[in-house]
Amino acid sequence: MDLFSTARRLTDVVDPGRLRDLTMELVRIPSWPGQERAVSERYAAMLRQAGLSVSWDESCPESPSVIGRWSATTPGPVLQLDGHTDTVPVDHAAPYVENGVLYGRGAADMKCGLAAMAEVCRILIASGAPLRGQLLVTAHGQHEKPAPGRRLHEPLLRLFEKGIKGDVCIIPEGPEHELAIAGKGLFIWEITISRDGEPVHEVRAAGTIPNPVMAAHRFVSLLTDRARGWTLTDPYVGPEYFFVGEFRGGDLYNAIPTSCYVQGVRRYPFGRSFEEARRDFDDVASQVAREMSLKADLHIMKSGQPYRLREDDPVVRAVRWGYQAATGREMPLAGLRLSGDVSQFNNDGGIPAVYCGLDGDRGHATPEYARLDEIVRGTKGLLAACLYYLTGAAG
Repeated sequence: MDLFSTARRLTDVVDPGRLRDLTMELVRIPSWPGQERAVSERYAAMLRQAGLSVSWDESCPESPSVIGRWSATTPGPVLQLDGHTDTVPVDHAAPYVENGVLYGRGAADMKCGLAAMAEVCRILIASGAPLRGQLLVTAHGQHEKPAPGRRLHEPLLRLFEKGIKGDVCIIPEGPEHELAIAGKGLFIWEITISRDGEPVHEVRAAGTIPNPVMAAHRFVSLLTDRARGWTLTDPYVGPEYFFVGEFRGGDLYNAIPTSCYVQGVRRYPFGRSFEEARRDFDDVASQVAREMSLKADLHIMKSGQPYRLREDDPVVRAVRWGYQAATGREMPLAGLRLSGDVSQFNNDGGIPAVYCGLDGDRGHATPEYARLDEIVRGTKGLLAACLYYLTGAAG
C-alpha cells in the first residue's frame, strides 16, 4: 500500500462545511466547568454517527465523560484521541461565522478539536484502509477549572483510575506547527500570612506588632534567594523559576493589616519532581512564620507535571508524518512551557501523549475564534497521523 496516496485520498474527503457545522453545534452549547452534560450528550451523538460505540463514565455526574470505541478486524495497539468539553467560564457573544472565521466561546479551546476527532473517526471507519488495533475517543470536563469539591482534571483522572486509556494518545489542541516532546511541570501556590487582632495605626503599634505585608515581602525575598540555586534547564522548555502574580494586603497606607495574600506559579522541567519543587515553599513559609511570629497558611495546587518523550517515539513519528502529508512541510520538534492534558497522560496516565493542534491561538481570549482553513488543515494532519499509526507504519 502506498501510504501517502492513501493519506491524500482520505484527506480529500475532509469536508470544510461539515467541520464548520460540527464545531458550531458544539460552540452553541454553553459548557462551563461542572456544566458539561448537555455538550457531552451532543458529542456522544456525533461519535455514534461516526461509527463508534459509546459509553459513559459518570464518576463526576456534573461532568460526565464520553467514551467512544471502534475496533479493526486485525488486532493491534489502541490509539486514543482525547479532548475536553469545558470552556473557560467567561461570557461571550453568541457564536457566528464571518469571513472564514468561527467566533464563540470554545471555538478554539477546544471544540474545533472535538469536531476534528469525530470527523477523523468517521472517515477512517468508512475508509476501507487496512487498519489494525482500536480507536478510543474520550471527552471529559473540568479541564479549565475544578467544580466545587473536585480535583483539577478529576474526570480525566477517574478515567485513568479505571484503566480507560490507550497505548498512546493524540490531543488535537496546543501547538499547531511544531511538536512538543517536552513539557514543564507546574503548581499554583498561594500563601496567606496573618496575625490575630484588628488593624492598628503604625505609629501606635510602635514596632511591637508584626506586619503581614512585610512578612509576605520576606517570603518572596527568601524564595528569590533560593531560586538562584535552581539550575535545572531543558533545551526545549528552558529553566525552572517561580512567578508572583498577585500580592495584596491592607486597606490603608498607615495601618498594619491583619493579613497579606500572595499567589503565583512554580514551573520546572523534566528532572525536577513535584516534591522537590514544593519543598522550598514549605521551608520558607515555616521560616517566615517563625521569624516574625505570624501564621503562614500555604496552599499548593498540583497541576501538570514535567515530561519528556523520545524523538523517535511512535506517536511522535505518526504526528510528524501526518503533518508532512497534510502540508508538505516538516514539523519541527519543540517544548511546551504551558501545562495541559498531555502532562496528565504522560505522568498520571503513564502513556506517551502529544498535542496536534488546529488553531488555538485565541483560546481563553475574548473574542475567541478559530479560522476554518486552519481547522481543516489540522483535521487533515490528525487524520493522516491516525492512518500512519493504525496501519503499523509507526512501528
